[in-house]
Amino acid sequence: MWIICTAIVLFGFTTIMGLYLSSLVLRNKKTVNLVIVIHGVCTITGFILLFTYYPESLKSIVSFSIATFFGLILLYQDIMGKKFSKWLCFVHAFFTIVGFVFLLMFASQL
Repeated sequence: MWIICTAIVLFGFTTIMGLYLSSLVLRNKKTVNLVIVIHGVCTITGFILLFTYYPESLKSIVSFSIATFFGLILLYQDIMGKKFSKWLCFVHAFFTIVGFVFLLMFASQL
């Protein structure tokens, strides 16, 4: 049970960092590279925990995978110095929230 709790904490922490990064993007401010790296590392760690120990949490894994796809596009835009597509922030956030809700629903059934 501690593994699923760790995944929830990691994705929760990632969500808070994502909200901070989104607030910067939506206000046309420079993103903080350290926060981007920590955001990514926490996401990858959470994915590893879910894939390894709870592959049956498929709904949350799929939602987080879609969110990650859009997050990688945002990362690419940041690295290349391109203007952010702000709608991507909303799509990324939507799938993250959906994945987090599915994860909480899955954890409540354990």
